[in-house]
Amino acid sequence: MAKKILVIDDEKLIVEVTRVLLESSGYEVVSALDGREGFQLALEEKPDLVLLDLMMPVLDGWETLELMRSDETTAGTPVIIFTAKEMASPDRVAREKGADDYIAKPYEIEDLLAKIKCLLG
Repeated sequence: MAKKILVIDDEKLIVEVTRVLLESSGYEVVSALDGREGFQLALEEKPDLVLLDLMMPVLDGWETLELMRSDETTAGTPVIIFTAKEMASPDRVAREKGADDYIAKPYEIEDLLAKIKCLLG
């Protein structure tokens, strides 16, 4: 059975490109265009992994991550921060805030797939 990945990003083009790339690699993909919708989808769909953008309307990525970590349904779901936002020490910041990994956009598909494979085993 294919592992399910939830992509939460407000940029429709990024969501669609990522969906095609992940589906062609054998993953099932569900998506949301803002943090609130993404959190609801995470509760309903129980994905194996979440790709989470930071800069979004309604709830930003950090707020969404905080909600996910505080709910027993999603607390253990691996989350990769997936953003174009520039940060100092992004890996450290992402982990301190509760994420499992970080990848900068634009991303190399091989790098993204390696991070996903590492977290999903």
